[in-house]
Amino acid sequence: MKTKRVDIFLLVLLSLIIAGFATVNIKNGLNAWQVEALQMRGNILYVGGIGANNYTNIQDAIDDATDGDTIFVYSGIYYENVVINKRITLIGENKETTIIDGSNTGNVIKITTDGVNVEVFGIHNGGDWPDAGIKINNANNVTISNCNIYSNNYYGIWLSYSSTNSISNCNIYSNNYYGIELYYSSTNSISNCNIYSNNYDGIGLDYSSTNTISNCNISNNHDGIWLSSSSNNTISNCNISNNDLGIGLDYSSNNNIVSNCNISNNWGGIELLYSSNNNIVSNCNISNNDLGIVLWYSSTNSISNCNISNNYDGIGLDYSSNNTISNCNIYSNGNDGIWLYYSSNNTISYCNFINDGIIILGGETLSHFIHNIYNNTVNEKPLLYYKNENNIVLDGIEAGEIILANCSNFEIRNINISNTDVGIEIAFSSNTSISNCNIYSNNYDGIYLSYSSSNNISNCNIYSNNYDGIYLSYSSSNNISNCNIYSNNYDGIELYYSSSNNISNCNIYSNNYDGIELYYSSSNNISNCNIYSNNYDGIWLYYSFNNSISNCNIYSNNWDGIDMDYSSNNTVIGCNVYSNNDNGIELYSLLNEQISNCNIYSNGNDGVNAYNSSNNNITNCSIYNNSYYGIYLYNSSNNLIYNNYFNNTNNAYDECNNIWNISKTSGTNVIGGPYLGGNYWSDYNGSDADGDGIGDINLPYNCSGNIQHGGDWLPLIEPNYAPVANFSYTPLNPTTADIINFTDLSNDLDGFITNWTWNFGDGNYSYQQNPTHQYSDDEIYNVTLIVTDDDGANDTISKNITVIKPATDYILITFSTKNEIFDYNISTNFSFIAHASAFNNTYGFIEFVDANWSILNYDSNTSINTTQGKSILFNSGWNDGTAILQAEYNGYTDSVVFVINSSLFSFFLYKGWNLITLPCENSYNASSLFNDIKECSIILGWNASTGDFNLYVPGSPYDFVIENGHGYFVGMSYDSIFSLVDIPVENVSVPLYTGWNMLGWFKENETTASSLYNAIENCSIVLKWNSSLQNFDLYAPGTPDFAIKRGDGFLIAVDEQSIWHGEG
Repeated sequence: MKTKRVDIFLLVLLSLIIAGFATVNIKNGLNAWQVEALQMRGNILYVGGIGANNYTNIQDAIDDATDGDTIFVYSGIYYENVVINKRITLIGENKETTIIDGSNTGNVIKITTDGVNVEVFGIHNGGDWPDAGIKINNANNVTISNCNIYSNNYYGIWLSYSSTNSISNCNIYSNNYYGIELYYSSTNSISNCNIYSNNYDGIGLDYSSTNTISNCNISNNHDGIWLSSSSNNTISNCNISNNDLGIGLDYSSNNNIVSNCNISNNWGGIELLYSSNNNIVSNCNISNNDLGIVLWYSSTNSISNCNISNNYDGIGLDYSSNNTISNCNIYSNGNDGIWLYYSSNNTISYCNFINDGIIILGGETLSHFIHNIYNNTVNEKPLLYYKNENNIVLDGIEAGEIILANCSNFEIRNINISNTDVGIEIAFSSNTSISNCNIYSNNYDGIYLSYSSSNNISNCNIYSNNYDGIYLSYSSSNNISNCNIYSNNYDGIELYYSSSNNISNCNIYSNNYDGIELYYSSSNNISNCNIYSNNYDGIWLYYSFNNSISNCNIYSNNWDGIDMDYSSNNTVIGCNVYSNNDNGIELYSLLNEQISNCNIYSNGNDGVNAYNSSNNNITNCSIYNNSYYGIYLYNSSNNLIYNNYFNNTNNAYDECNNIWNISKTSGTNVIGGPYLGGNYWSDYNGSDADGDGIGDINLPYNCSGNIQHGGDWLPLIEPNYAPVANFSYTPLNPTTADIINFTDLSNDLDGFITNWTWNFGDGNYSYQQNPTHQYSDDEIYNVTLIVTDDDGANDTISKNITVIKPATDYILITFSTKNEIFDYNISTNFSFIAHASAFNNTYGFIEFVDANWSILNYDSNTSINTTQGKSILFNSGWNDGTAILQAEYNGYTDSVVFVINSSLFSFFLYKGWNLITLPCENSYNASSLFNDIKECSIILGWNASTGDFNLYVPGSPYDFVIENGHGYFVGMSYDSIFSLVDIPVENVSVPLYTGWNMLGWFKENETTASSLYNAIENCSIVLKWNSSLQNFDLYAPGTPDFAIKRGDGFLIAVDEQSIWHGEG
């Protein structure tokens, strides 16, 4: 008995030691209060570590545990599939080092009972469907916290038929399907988690309600959060970014709340799909997504107090009605702020749009355009939305955007609208006039008409819009006239299922797609338009019928001038189609088109190109100078082509059966002959024996076999026609300050023009095709252009051009270079010429004018040589004092104050180069001299020892001293005067090096070049710079001599080194 008691005592003692050791170790993973709390709740079992009674496997510890126990797991990797079927707490030592690895099969942890806590683990390598890292099945009040749940083959965490569970402070990432999935599970909480890089959804809710997701960071998943048939959930204070979709609500997910979230850089920010109703999105920042918020087939939702910015689309409602958007800041979304598509009766109020607005797209009934839109602003201007109103005038008002629905008899004029979605949108409206507006730089179209008729758009500038300049959808009998429509990112004008509209007298150019597009649109008229430099076709018709294109200039488009596809019964008449990069006119699968009286020339491919097109007529056209064929017919038959002028390298190609002439009929033909028959061909080598203007031999003409079946049996013979001279000029009302641009518009039917002679009527001529000219006097000038063609024939045209003189706004006393003479300090006996210059505020200098001159002397005896004229000679005289020079012209005056001081030495510096020396003692270096000379632009000194220039301009790292006896080139932007104190230089000692040396004459008495040449030993040449002529004067024996005065610089070349002391 005694022995047994001792054994029991030792056993108890040993147990206490082990327990104490274990307690010390567990405190490395838990705080003391946690240990105490866990011990009060139940037993603590240990897995891993070095304790004698510690379990090796987690599952063994669970199997031995009872409800309320805690299992603490030390760091290590545990390859297990753990099933928790008891109300226990499972705690790891460190979530980075305490890892449960499911070996890619089964659930890593499966929880099947209530009240379980799992904390501080790394959980990964769960199996494929339906397994998970943690699977909670029919279990409630479970807590998962502070875990890393990653790299599971399907779900990170899966809750099925489970409620009131909590998942917090977890990192859930790189799982192969969902990060967290709730299935028929409600009233759960997910908070403070980082959920990222899961291959499908970060969080998915299916048939699950009243759950809360808060304070989570959710990124780089397929979808951030996806709710399907799930309602009454709350998502708040989350950062959701870089997912395909930030938040998605699908299939009757109703009464959910999304608030205070930052949702950015997703493809879609928030999507509500398919009868997801009565949801609330509030106080969210939604930015840099492709789609900010999109509602599909969803109604009675609310979006409020959100910042929606820098998305491609801000908010989109598709097939969604009775939603409310209020108090939002919507700005800088690339395509549109809010778009409404087949949606009705939505309310948009108190929103601030910046560089955004509202566009109502699609919709086939009026209800799709009727909404409640009020108290919104665009770029701090009111967004004007009118519905069911008539007889309103909007003239010169501030408007950020204008939308009309079911309105009539509106006048919109003198308004500038830019940087919104659509400048002006009109739907189911009529008899509205839009005139004299500038509509530009909008995210979508400039003007958008839908189901509207009898509206007029005139005298507008519509440009730089991100889609079309003007877009008509299901609209008819509208007029577009006298507009400039250019630089829009899509078409200039697009007609979509729109008929009987008129487009006239417009300039449509430099648009990124077509100039005009007709898509399933018929019976429209396009006339008298200039359509050019568009990136695709000038005009494109697609499945469009009975349209007329007349009297248009269509040129320099990047594809075809006119492209007609799958269309019929259209007419092109009287158009000039030229210099397009592809074909002039392309016919693709067409019937019964009429092309007549057109000039089609200088296109980059064919003049007319027809593919699979039949029964078309091409008559009375001039088709010439096209790069490949004049006309090319492929798989096209029964077309009638006659009375056309063809002058191309290859005139025709035809592999089918087409008709190239009618019967010989009296009437003036395309080249002026007396009969109609076939066509004129520049390469037809037949002759006309009977003088009827129709070829008699080498018939039929077949373009050297390119017309493979038949040909032209009545080819026309051309007389020698003279060219037709014509020109235009801009500006139309020029002034003497304008440079006039002359544009040659001459043409030659039977060849090309080789010479142009312009007589401008003022004694000046030009031989350029498109010259410029400026007139000096205001008169009426008769300008004559003579053009001569390759056959030597010529034609003359004269036009009178009235040139006016701009009004004089002020005069200035200037130098000859028209720059103002400022107040100066100058020396005595200093002279220069001053001019009276008239100026206009717009054009600047106009002309030198005959002014009244006067001078007021204060102690000086300054003089001028005349009191009337455009210029005077000013002389400062010989007394010190002040002189004020004044000029007066037509009530305008200017004056200059000169302080005359005999202690100064003054230079007159001409615009351009001046070669000077400073003949006065000074302390200048190049930079300080530069700063003291007004209008100076550069100073050059010559380093004779290296044979190179020293250069100074502001910012130059090189400065240099201005030395006595040396010359310097001073570059001037304008004429100027420069004075310095005259302390004469007495002596110099300048080394002369073999080659060039740049010196300066500093003595009072002037010298000559010959005297310098003879006085300087081994001198071979003397150069002086003539500043007024901007050229050198050269002296060598046998050439004219010239004077060199004090202050002049000069160049000498010597054959040997020496020292110059001022000899000469």
